Amino acid sequence: MSIKTVVVPYRYVSYRSFQLSKCSRTTQVSSVALTSLYPTMSLSPRSLHDSEPKIRPAGTTELSWCKAVPGGTGITVLALLLSKPLDIPFLQNALRKLQISHPIINSKLRFDSLSNSFSYVTSPTPHIRVQPFDLPATSHILQTQFPDERTSVSPFHLILEHELNTNSWQNPDPSSDTDVFFASLYTLEKSKWILALRLHTSACDRAAALALLRELMGLVGRGRG
Repeated sequence: MSIKTVVVPYRYVSYRSFQLSKCSRTTQVSSVALTSLYPTMSLSPRSLHDSEPKIRPAGTTELSWCKAVPGGTGITVLALLLSKPLDIPFLQNALRKLQISHPIINSKLRFDSLSNSFSYVTSPTPHIRVQPFDLPATSHILQTQFPDERTSVSPFHLILEHELNTNSWQNPDPSSDTDVFFASLYTLEKSKWILALRLHTSACDRAAALALLRELMGLVGRGRG
């Protein structure tokens, strides 16, 4: 399976290899090989230990990103164009293993309106779920959000733009914590799929996202063995 990956972490830099009329960002493209995603993968036993969620305040740099993200700056998106279907339970299991290894991406962001501060609430167990979009749902997104660009811009880059515009942290709500890590799987025509991983940049910046991708591929490879 050939996979084309694009990491877009910030909204204020320019595309390297592709330009959209409505935005400018840096895009990095690489290729990796993957043949199958179907075997099962068990979670580490330590993820099953019962304990209370851990809470820590955001550090100085993290706090800067937390305050910037509601305005649209500071969303990291890792997008993969796939040529074969993914087994969602296996993929979800692999992503949860990443959450076990890196508790920050297993966290929820909490906002305290009284002190105007943010903190991370980290669950003892991984919880990410892959949100699937079938072909009609994906087509609806492309038709309604990009009516003029659909004929000149690839669906891959339009879905990437859609993910960047999906700001789950735009309106911090003191009554509800928000995940820092989201995963979506979009179905395209001609047997293609897009896996999009969207993260709060305070938890995962560009360099960390590339490392996360390499680790995900390693988990998939070990799962196959």
